[in-house]
Amino acid sequence: MTPDRPPLAPNRSKTGSPLTWALGFALILSSIALSGCGRSDSPSGAQAPPGPAGSAEDAFFSFSNTGRNFYERGEADRAVTNFQQAARLQPGNADARINLANALLLGNRSQEAIAEAEAALAADPHQAAALYILGCAHLRLGKAEPAVKALQSAKDIDRTINEVSFQLGRAHQMLGNHEAAIAEFEEVIRFGPQHPAAHYALSQSLLRANRKEDADKALAEHQKIHAGRPPQITDPALFERSKHTQARVPFRQAPPD
Repeated sequence: MTPDRPPLAPNRSKTGSPLTWALGFALILSSIALSGCGRSDSPSGAQAPPGPAGSAEDAFFSFSNTGRNFYERGEADRAVTNFQQAARLQPGNADARINLANALLLGNRSQEAIAEAEAALAADPHQAAALYILGCAHLRLGKAEPAVKALQSAKDIDRTINEVSFQLGRAHQMLGNHEAAIAEFEEVIRFGPQHPAAHYALSQSLLRANRKEDADKALAEHQKIHAGRPPQITDPALFERSKHTQARVPFRQAPPD
């Protein structure tokens, strides 16, 4: 029976032999948990771009679209600079704040990303994307309790996004709530059986819940997915990437005829 929620097609990371992939994924999850703890300062030398000619609305659209282009190319600092200009022009625009928060998270500036996500929520408390960014940023800083709160709120708004469930499972795992983590990881696998990290994460919580046989099965499934692939250690953004981390294009209303 096909699940109600369409399965996602997550990116696959790569591992090799049983020992190599096990060590590799342990390092991945460790780096995810610890990243951001040592880098939260603004990059030196970043300067605001010159403002485009035209109205303030034209400038807002120009900065937003330029920031989006840099963001989609992975140029976090340049994206931040342009999104900051857009947010200054329309500080109450939740989408502008979310774009800036995402760029800050991409640049591993988690504390600043939290501030922008909170500003977006002040403008619109029902922004699931802002809650998701908030939860991911807290996780990067090792703050599991606020991460659980934010990610659960994001999931309550939209339960169809597998990445939210995966990050929520990680937050529960960090707190030692392994039964809750198991439930989240199993849900991720149900809707995305080829998820690159969910089977491994599930095996770790099963092991800590004294369910060794089930843990071994989850680990074997992880090995099967990554069999024959070389190890690849990646940054946290690989598993954070989702609908909520896509740059938002500002909407311009057509003038009346």
